[in-house]
Amino acid sequence: MARVLLSHFSPVLDQGQFQSLVYYDALVSALVANGNVVKHMISSEFLDKPWNGTNELKSTLDKDKLVKEIQEFSPELCIAFNNSIPRCITDVLTCSITLWHADSFFYFNDREEIKKNIERFYFVCPFEDTANFLRHELKVAEDKILSILPGTGIQKDDVLQNKNISFIGTPFVSGYSFLDYIKNNDKTAIRRVADRLLKGDNTHYQQMTNDEGCSDLAEKVSLSEMASLYSSESRMLTLGLISHMGLEIYGGSQWYDIGLYMPWIAMAYNPQKVYSLKHNLDIYNSSKICLNVSHTQATFGFPWRIMDIMASNGCLVSDKNIGIQKFTKGYVDIPVYESPSEAFELCKKILKDEHWRRDIVDGSQACIEKKGRWVDRFKQLESVFNIDLTGHRTNLNIQAGVEIIRAEKFIMQEKQALFLEKDESLQMISTVQNLEEKRSLIYSIARTGYRMTKKILRI
Repeated sequence: MARVLLSHFSPVLDQGQFQSLVYYDALVSALVANGNVVKHMISSEFLDKPWNGTNELKSTLDKDKLVKEIQEFSPELCIAFNNSIPRCITDVLTCSITLWHADSFFYFNDREEIKKNIERFYFVCPFEDTANFLRHELKVAEDKILSILPGTGIQKDDVLQNKNISFIGTPFVSGYSFLDYIKNNDKTAIRRVADRLLKGDNTHYQQMTNDEGCSDLAEKVSLSEMASLYSSESRMLTLGLISHMGLEIYGGSQWYDIGLYMPWIAMAYNPQKVYSLKHNLDIYNSSKICLNVSHTQATFGFPWRIMDIMASNGCLVSDKNIGIQKFTKGYVDIPVYESPSEAFELCKKILKDEHWRRDIVDGSQACIEKKGRWVDRFKQLESVFNIDLTGHRTNLNIQAGVEIIRAEKFIMQEKQALFLEKDESLQMISTVQNLEEKRSLIYSIARTGYRMTKKILRI
């Protein structure tokens, strides 16, 4: 039984608040089920740039009040995904701080600050390519690199499987900054940068663009946008080919915009909000096939959805991935494809062969029960930090539970109006479905302010 502070970014705004995603939802639930008490912070409420940004606390929030609450909680372990956590908190923590990879290091917050204090942190990196980067590029000590795989909280549920194929994810749409840049610059140089990123080149992005003769690319087009170019193309081609087979797509409303060019994808999109453990559990269990199309950065590892699907009654079909094959060896041969046409053929065969589909599902579930649950990860953490995360010690001073720390609790009274205006701006933007309209709205708010924009639109 331990006190754990957990912080992560979330892009999902629902019911006026940022929401925890399935992976974090499952992790927190498992911590509580094993007798721990958790302070759960969604950093998007506390930081202006919670992903690939900085850990500077929002100016509207009371730093002293927030720090006091965390100090009174006195965590025994801090877990910060992508180092997305207010710096004022980590500055005063006396416990171990674990930076857990949700993405590669290039998308962490405060990367330069981490480098300056590298000995302060432990790093959880599930896959060997990430560990090698930490060893060789950041010079992280071997005992500070924890090779811990993801876990899952999904359980099988024998519900009606009324979906042939489902996919939960985003389209990785290329942004306007990329399109604006290629209109007026050397496409050959841009292709060279994109190819290097596709191959997993770990050179610093600015240095890479300097090398290829397009140094201003790093200033005008973000690393995340460039790294997603192939991912977007691969995902669209794969989903487009199987969209006639009873596919249902879940995720952000950007899927509607794909309909301008691939209308069957837009027609396969279900606008239901999907982010929680329960949301994902219901979809995976009610699907005969659950598709995975990885991001290009998942070369040696695999997305979190892999274990979630394997734990359900849905049959995983995935793009070829070394990490998946290594994890499932001896339990199940997951059907994998290397092209959209192969994905199409696999899905067609599985839908016609229930016996084969069921064999894959049974093997997947056996693999998860043996080595894919969160309690297995907690045991690994216990051996490093010498704390009890699995409830084998009794601590009468701890009552298991979770508290989500909400930013509204720490708003400085004199800045209440500014905080609410920013919050309302986010909610207004999140309701807009069309990408071009969303872009115009953001520009309008940035140029004239939220209240003036609201008057103009008569909202």
